[in-house]
Amino acid sequence: MTAKPGWHLPFSICLPWASVSPDYNNPIARMMFFVTSSSQLISCGAALANLIIAMRYFGYAPAIEIGSCPDKPQLLARVRLETGMPATLEEQRLFHAISSRRTNRQPFEKRPLPALLLSDFEEMARQEGVRLQFVQEENDRYALASLTATGDRLLWANEQFRQEIAAWTRPVESHASDGVPAYALGRGDMVSYLGPLKIRTFMDQGKEKQGQHAAIYSPVFAILWTFADTWFDWLAAGQALEKVLLRAAAEKVWAAFFSQPVEITTLRKEISTNLGQSDVPQLIFGLGYGAQALPTPRRSVSEVLI
Repeated sequence: MTAKPGWHLPFSICLPWASVSPDYNNPIARMMFFVTSSSQLISCGAALANLIIAMRYFGYAPAIEIGSCPDKPQLLARVRLETGMPATLEEQRLFHAISSRRTNRQPFEKRPLPALLLSDFEEMARQEGVRLQFVQEENDRYALASLTATGDRLLWANEQFRQEIAAWTRPVESHASDGVPAYALGRGDMVSYLGPLKIRTFMDQGKEKQGQHAAIYSPVFAILWTFADTWFDWLAAGQALEKVLLRAAAEKVWAAFFSQPVEITTLRKEISTNLGQSDVPQLIFGLGYGAQALPTPRRSVSEVLI
């Protein structure tokens, strides 16, 4: 009843990293992880948020234990289903947004987002113990977009990175249950065939400028900060991110990710320095109104249960 919504995640940070283990004798779900990178654990946090929202929608009160088993360090969380109250209107809205929330890689409209909605996003992040900052000053936006472009260039110059991207790129007609199909990147059939080979062999020369342009002109340019940089902070960041994205989806607002500089240590430090912050940047993303984004493949429930 609740496993499927857990896997509708932001795919730019979603990899085959985690599984949910149900205990059929007790109403308990255990979330296990098999890697330790921050971006993948942030995805685990997003999955946990979806799981909790789904439980609340069906009238359960989830009792959550985070990292509660010292002899199983790969166990992120244990969630027990207890009798609860009917879901609130807001919880219902978030649940229904799970299936419609998608990363949108198309240009956003210039239309600004309501200030009240942005305040709601900030409060949702605060409730999870993290901080959401909207970068407003033009100089700061250009500096951040420049770091994004630099991060893009450095990552694409790395052969291992290109090979990983190529492995996850899918032709339009692919029936794979995971990966990013060409239509989600706004590319045609021929490019979808040549894309993996091109990515393995060359840098995508147009991607840097395209990414910088998209970052600068997103109506809302946001950074998700944590107070430390532990797996617990990454998990909290993921929960905050997913709730913000679902609230945005409920308002027909799309998100696109620009976290390239967060993945490179030197650039990550520059983000904090340029913005005069002592906290740790975990994610950079844009928000805005735009054209409908098509869904991308997701693994079945049976593939994520162990």
